[in-house]
Amino acid sequence: MINYTQMGKTVSAAAPYAVVSGAGALLGTLFGVAVNTYALDEEGEFATVGCFDLPAAAADVADKFALIYWDDTAKQVTTVDEGNTLIGCITAAKENGDTVVNVRLNGVASAPVPVTP
Repeated sequence: MINYTQMGKTVSAAAPYAVVSGAGALLGTLFGVAVNTYALDEEGEFATVGCFDLPAAAADVADKFALIYWDDTAKQVTTVDEGNTLIGCITAAKENGDTVVNVRLNGVASAPVPVTP
């Protein structure tokens, strides 16, 4: 195919804020995990598919394979959809107090869920 450009497991983007290697970042409507450490606006590679351990809201509780969202203000994943962006699902149940959860990224751009007044 002459129009094929890449597998898309990673994308190049300017870091929306300073990120360390392995940290999540919302790249417009696409979520990615930083391959290296990048300063604000520095061009870098971000993984958009795969499974990653990411920081999580401690109070959340969820079943295995529950949908998971990115809270770009707190820079962590959460089960709360309102105001946050769907990024994938968790690969194991999350208990109250867990501050890290394994996330399978969906690799799909999505808009934040609107906040209901």
